Amino acid sequence: MANLKISVKFAYNGRIKDDGTAPISLVLTYGGKRRVINTKVEVEQKNFNPNNPDAPCKSGDKHSAEKNRRIRELKTIYQDRATELQIKGNRYEIEDIVNIPQRQGDDFIEFIKAQAKFKRNKHGQAVGYEQQNAYKVLVENLQSFAQCKRIRFEKITIQFINEFDYWLRNTPTAKGKPLHINTIRHRHDILRSFVLLAVDEGYIKQCPYATRHGQKGFHYSGIESVRIHLTDEELKRIEDFKPLDSMELSKDLFLFGCYTGLRFADIMSLTRENLSNADGKTFLTLREGKTQKIKNNLPISEIFNGKAVTLVEKYSDRNRATLFPKITDQAINRILKTIAGATGINKEVSFHVSRHTFGTYLANHGGDALTIQYFMKHARLETSLRYIHQSEKTQLDKVKNIDWNY
Repeated sequence: MANLKISVKFAYNGRIKDDGTAPISLVLTYGGKRRVINTKVEVEQKNFNPNNPDAPCKSGDKHSAEKNRRIRELKTIYQDRATELQIKGNRYEIEDIVNIPQRQGDDFIEFIKAQAKFKRNKHGQAVGYEQQNAYKVLVENLQSFAQCKRIRFEKITIQFINEFDYWLRNTPTAKGKPLHINTIRHRHDILRSFVLLAVDEGYIKQCPYATRHGQKGFHYSGIESVRIHLTDEELKRIEDFKPLDSMELSKDLFLFGCYTGLRFADIMSLTRENLSNADGKTFLTLREGKTQKIKNNLPISEIFNGKAVTLVEKYSDRNRATLFPKITDQAINRILKTIAGATGINKEVSFHVSRHTFGTYLANHGGDALTIQYFMKHARLETSLRYIHQSEKTQLDKVKNIDWNY
């Protein structure tokens, strides 16, 4: 039995717009017949890479990650359809592959479940367990709100979204507490992403959410989250803590995050190639995947008196591909709660607290917003300024304890 072949083509019909862009098409070939699918993704020819069918949009296009994700999702949908037909063993033609049954078109819930399997993060990687679980929770919320297992696409209107938002705000959790406003915002973020996919696929005519382009619709927002960080004294407590052997790696990785400000995923992917030496200093260099442009260059022998270098040397193992042994963030977060309790730190300590601790330490010890932005690689200076503002509040609190009588 022949296999379905899918190729990616730029400007298949030969027409390029005045701005230099043209659509990318999927060309499906099966049984000697060919069908062309418009992906609704458009790029300039200079940003099209015909040699990488899974990521044909080059990084020069500012929306390349999202466009490549959509192309991969469409390819997977048609490939899965061909595999499904092949498993059933019935005789089928290319039209049976192209004309996917309308079960998803009738049911938004099934559409979410199907699309969730192929969701990618901004780096083009499959989303992790926590995000997949968030998709599952959203589906459960929608079904509880609608009091049914299936929701037709025609039901996804502004009124539906408004009523769902009211339900989220007024339905207590299993613990009897209302959802936090930022939790509700996150549910809308996820729901909106699937609604936009459905609009792209033609299942929904118009997005009921307000867009950045001025389209009217449902608007939602949250509040700025409290950035939990460790004080200098609390950080010292964890440094001095003597854990069980089974907890030591978690403690050290958390401290490495405090000393570098790197996210968990970046730390877990570090290899010896990320280390370099120049002028007697040790640098930890991270690069963008395809472009190989430097996105972080930390002089780890200089910051925090080289404590990060000591941890690298502690776990040095030439037989291991990565700098540190593999562990999940869920496992670390469980152990961090134990360490926080054992050291008398009355805070919700998770691995991400290490990044906030790094930024706050810089702000409290003389780093300005530009320094913080450089080391933490914030896309916007406003994000870095939050650490400065938080530091100013800390200093003002200290002023209250000063005896000004003389």
